[in-house]
Amino acid sequence: MTTVLLALPRGGVSIASSIAKVLNIDFNIYISKKIPHPDNEEFAIGAMGEFGEMVIDPFFSNLITSKTIKETKNKIESYIKQYRKKPIENLDSKTVILVDDGIATGLSMEAAIKDIQKLHPKKIIVATPVIAEDTFEKLNKTVPVIALIVSSDPFFSVGRYYEDFHQLSDQEVEEIISDEQ
Repeated sequence: MTTVLLALPRGGVSIASSIAKVLNIDFNIYISKKIPHPDNEEFAIGAMGEFGEMVIDPFFSNLITSKTIKETKNKIESYIKQYRKKPIENLDSKTVILVDDGIATGLSMEAAIKDIQKLHPKKIIVATPVIAEDTFEKLNKTVPVIALIVSSDPFFSVGRYYEDFHQLSDQEVEEIISDEQ
């Protein structure tokens, strides 16, 4: 297989499942986790990829501690154990499509791109239904980004662009993954 589809859970799993059906390929899980602000779990000040690459907002770098890094690594390991049913295949000289359900700041996707680049793919493509315009421009300088909506509006949340944006439960993610394996 020359194309490898990798979903960032949770939301990227349902999108990757749809793409996989259209392309008639399997998908796997890739974990990139945000590093949250100490006072607001929803606000990302950085992100870490499963192979260790980190992207940190320079404005908040002083808030990143060894404890925060360890907690993020533990979350990544927990997600891998929970969701990955098979190892990520060798990505050397392959086209990798990284999929998420939406990209706001882009920190998690940027960490994923840097992480995956270490595995020497031929090409990395980012696919997402919605992305903030400034994030699109930033990521698109590094890799091609395919998006249905590139929002120039003030980007408050990915969920604003969905009719139903409930967070997929662990059970829903596992069911989608099981259907694909």
